[in-house]
Amino acid sequence: MKRQGKTIISTKIEVNKDKIYRTQDIHDLSYLIFPNKNAKDLRGAFILIFLSIKYSLGKKLTTPDLNDLRIQKSLDISQKTLWKARAVMARIGIIECRDGIYWQFSSRFGKSLKNLAEKVDQVMVPIGNTELEEKEWHLLLYR
Repeated sequence: MKRQGKTIISTKIEVNKDKIYRTQDIHDLSYLIFPNKNAKDLRGAFILIFLSIKYSLGKKLTTPDLNDLRIQKSLDISQKTLWKARAVMARIGIIECRDGIYWQFSSRFGKSLKNLAEKVDQVMVPIGNTELEEKEWHLLLYR
């Protein structure tokens, strides 16, 4: 029997040059990650997770510690909402689970954005090779 492959779950974030330029604090960052109007609880969970890791010893936080902080700081955020926000943060690369025990900040999201900026810069430069230029113009046919 054939096993099903992993399905890729997309996570949409709202990012444009103006929003990036206006982002000043964790609250603004939460609006970039959860742009929907009805995502108030998810933004709160994002801030809770972010600040919990930021101010923990060694910048590491276990899941039970995170749940205890949720009960202490903001009881109106449900455990399910906390898990959803944590899953989105892990999926886009802001945090990562290490050794299956604790959560910590990851550099994957920042590296991915830098990589994207470098690729955009590379694509904007004319190639100079007529064969590759024809190949790029040929991409119009496959839209």
